Amino acid sequence: MLDPTGLDTYHLSMSNSADLLGPVEFLVIEFPGGAVSGEGFAKLVSLVDAGHILVLDLEFVAKSATGEVTVVDASTFGVVDGVDLGDFAGASSHLIDGDDVADAGALIAAGSVAAVLVYEVLTVLPLIATWEKSGASLVAAGAIDFEDLDAAITAAETRD
Repeated sequence: MLDPTGLDTYHLSMSNSADLLGPVEFLVIEFPGGAVSGEGFAKLVSLVDAGHILVLDLEFVAKSATGEVTVVDASTFGVVDGVDLGDFAGASSHLIDGDDVADAGALIAAGSVAAVLVYEVLTVLPLIATWEKSGASLVAAGAIDFEDLDAAITAAETRD
């Protein structure tokens, strides 16, 4: 699931707007030296509370000095910057599997911790519903690979 390469396109076959999902994305955020900060998690809660996103899964992954990658319970971190990270302990839906944990671990430095977040973007659902009311159909959605996007922007800038 956590494949940061290529263009992931999700072909959708929805018979009912109530079944419609917003784009599902993931983030892997590295905290060097295991110094997890709470400010971003406070922002995450505000995005959920505002109805912009829905957290589908959140796992913390640690990489030891010897390179061993393990899942760490969110409650291990306690209160950080006024945010009780233990509140995130129940956010796992098991969408993030062992391969994803290993992939995230490969991306971070030894001694670091990463938050692996899978979330649904809810903000586009009203837009899709409006199009569907006028007879249109969503047939595909997906994420554009960051490297491809960066290359396209760089190419456009060099043409100007």
